[in-house]
Amino acid sequence: MTAPRVSIIVLTHNRLNLTKRLMQTVVEYTDLSEVEFIFVDNGSSDDTLEYLARLQKSLPFGIIWSNQDNTGVTPGRIQGTHLSTTDLLVFLDNDAWVTDPFWLPNLLAPFRNPKVGAVGPSGSYVERLPDERWQFIPTYEPGLTDVIQGYCIAFRKVEGITLDPAYGKFWHEESDLCMQFKAAGYDIRHLGPIGVHHTPALSGDDGTHDEKLAYFVSKWRDAGLFELERQLISTG
Repeated sequence: MTAPRVSIIVLTHNRLNLTKRLMQTVVEYTDLSEVEFIFVDNGSSDDTLEYLARLQKSLPFGIIWSNQDNTGVTPGRIQGTHLSTTDLLVFLDNDAWVTDPFWLPNLLAPFRNPKVGAVGPSGSYVERLPDERWQFIPTYEPGLTDVIQGYCIAFRKVEGITLDPAYGKFWHEESDLCMQFKAAGYDIRHLGPIGVHHTPALSGDDGTHDEKLAYFVSKWRDAGLFELERQLISTG
């Protein structure tokens, strides 16, 4: 059996029905021989761990890491990256699902270019508002972007580039990861639709969105890496 070329890291915390939907679609539409699956369970109290144990037996490559408590997104993803054995990694939220048999080849194709650091099916520009606040503006046209939304993001394993644990349980850790790649000279690419879908309303929230955004801005404000700082034009 050949070694996998990509690690797909999935965090779970209850919501077994969503994890089942994700994995049923991934199994249907993915060449499993290419993939190392890493499941990090954050203290599920339902039957998630039992389901993952059964699923693991049917996968060519599968790792399960179980935390006693809900450590949150950033710590769980850091654990997943440490467990991975491949040079390409994918964060895939368990409330996502797949509908295209070419989703993974399309997601990984840009990495043929050694200048590409991270890619995803949905991205955002970082925009400074007239009152000096910052926000993320979704963009759906393929091409270079600033950050990739975290529900499905693929990236290279590069020494010195990792998730910043200061982001804690939720919010903007994937944006910071993209900024790290940009600071190291890599491109961030938005691919447009590739058949991976997500329900944002189901994502977790610890009430620290604005606090984490402020940390992100303070960390990267003066780096000179933003491709777009547009002033909003009033039509009134």
